[in-house]
Amino acid sequence: MNRNKNAFINGIRDGIPIALGYFAVAFSLGIVAKKAGLGPFQGFLSSMLNHASAGEYAEFTVIMADAPYIEISLSFSSFLEFYILFLLLLCPY
Repeated sequence: MNRNKNAFINGIRDGIPIALGYFAVAFSLGIVAKKAGLGPFQGFLSSMLNHASAGEYAEFTVIMADAPYIEISLSFSSFLEFYILFLLLLCPY
């Protein structure tokens, strides 16, 4: 039991820098979402539906530009294509 506790504490300690990095990105995305005119729930939903912060930044930029829906869908389709191709490259490994 003591070994499991030590492993858990080591994992928490090792994960602190990663958590701080994610917090910094999430904080900056929240600021950009607020500038785009989104509320807290909309920003949260955007974070849940996007796979990468670059996609969220692009989403907020397109929203701030008042782009038409076709432009929004095309830009997100290109992001999705990128991740699908990336996934196919990693599948053999």
